[in-house]
Amino acid sequence: MAALSLLPTSTALRSSSLRRHNALLLPRRMVVRALSVPVLTQDELKKQAASKAVEYVRSGMVLGLGTGSTAAFVVAEIGDLLASGKLGDIVGVPTSKRTFEQAQSLGIPLSTLDDHPHIDLAIDGADEVYNNLVRL
Repeated sequence: MAALSLLPTSTALRSSSLRRHNALLLPRRMVVRALSVPVLTQDELKKQAASKAVEYVRSGMVLGLGTGSTAAFVVAEIGDLLASGKLGDIVGVPTSKRTFEQAQSLGIPLSTLDDHPHIDLAIDGADEVYNNLVRL
């Protein structure tokens, strides 16, 4: 547990009137306890973002499956939902060979943009977002 001590300055200690004044306003020693806040790793934050995005996925959708570390968590979660039967009748359109291979290994039905030109929902990570929500 972290503690912070607040003590009067040396100038205040030299003057008896200042000592009395400080004694009334501030205890000689005050302990401030910091609240314990969990620190999340980058991967934990990405998993949270992926889970939030997957909440928008519904059975019967054609999904654009992005590329990158955050998108990999999305694909993994969609694979889990399909395997558990909580999600069905979806088609994924991967944006890279890596995403294709991951989705295929998880049993996610895949297609191409040529065969499914209408995407119901596309999920991808964003490296950077401006204030107007334009992503890079």
